[in-house]
Amino acid sequence: MDDNVIICRCQEITYGEIVKAIEEGAITVTGVKKRVGSGMGSCQGKYCEHLVAQIISEKTGIPVKIGRASCRERV
Repeated sequence: MDDNVIICRCQEITYGEIVKAIEEGAITVTGVKKRVGSGMGSCQGKYCEHLVAQIISEKTGIPVKIGRASCRERV
């Protein structure tokens, strides 16, 4: 996928930004959210959360659960 593809439409966060967050250690949707702000827009992740989880799984090989994000979740 091209690095300039918008994954989070509300915050205009690109695939490249999400991949960079994963490379910097984010292994959960919450971890990516804390680093780049995906899921923080008006839809609250309804449209992008599953895409972020899929990208994390593809890049790390770790299956990612989708659910309500928690600030106590390991990032």
